[in-house]
Amino acid sequence: MKTLKILIIFTLFASSGFCADLGDYSLDGSVTFSATIHESTSGLATDADAGPSYRIYEATGTTVFATGTMALLDAANTTGLYKATVVLSTTNGFSVNGDYLLYIEAVVKSVTGTISHRFRTGVGTTWGSNLVSYTYTVTSAAPASVPIPDVDVWVTTSTVPYEHLVYSGETNNQGQLTLQMKPGTYYFWSEKGGFNFTNPTTVTIEEE
Repeated sequence: MKTLKILIIFTLFASSGFCADLGDYSLDGSVTFSATIHESTSGLATDADAGPSYRIYEATGTTVFATGTMALLDAANTTGLYKATVVLSTTNGFSVNGDYLLYIEAVVKSVTGTISHRFRTGVGTTWGSNLVSYTYTVTSAAPASVPIPDVDVWVTTSTVPYEHLVYSGETNNQGQLTLQMKPGTYYFWSEKGGFNFTNPTTVTIEEE
């Protein structure tokens, strides 16, 4: 059974979150999604008051297909990183050509933040087709241009922060993040405490 991963950056604000389209996923596969929690005033990563909760709804109705609590991942080496896995099976009520809404809610210092994402299921998956490997590097300002590790990077198809999110992750020790992307124009955003980045960076992925 193939596991398809969604990485969701979840920046905590008192206001409601945004809804991004996560694309198409394989029916009878499993989806693993994560949330990285940030404190709204400082922007720094932080653990939530408790594990974030999630619910998966029918996109056009109120039927709930899955609920649960996300688990803190590798607490000794990460801050505010949670994940959960849901099996997209017919046994759990998912169907061919299904349209769903993933809702995540977390609380930090009694302030509630939410985020939602939309996705669909099919017999197969189109997520892995026509993808191009692209490595994005975050460095300090010229002329030093020193790679910066542990930078939160998220990618959108909009020039508005957090709108139409398609990917998120962290740079490695070389300041790099390698993504499998469909051809198109994307906007890369970077954030790390103590650093000021010029956001967004426009990147065009060409077909190979």
